[in-house]
Amino acid sequence: LYRYRVQTDNYEYSRLVMHHFHYSTFMHNLGEAVYDPVEVVENFSSTYFVHSKSIYLTDAANILKEVTTGILKVEPCEHENWIMPIVLKAYRYLRTGEYTKI
Repeated sequence: LYRYRVQTDNYEYSRLVMHHFHYSTFMHNLGEAVYDPVEVVENFSSTYFVHSKSIYLTDAANILKEVTTGILKVEPCEHENWIMPIVLKAYRYLRTGEYTKI
């Protein structure tokens, strides 16, 4: 949200709608991040609600996201030309369970 908000093209829109949002520890929006509910409770004891799309993603997609962000330091949504063939090949192997071919 921060990156979106500070981009020049989005500044005017963000300025008009940001007053509708409130940051608090009551709810955490983790996007597509995989999370452990026990860790959330331990680290954020006042959190009541966690929003994450990770439960709707396949195991292969979750593993691939962790690899691209953790090892390659690239967000999957940043479609850099050099990484797409690697990501697509890895996804095919992960999806079919052929982990040793990666």
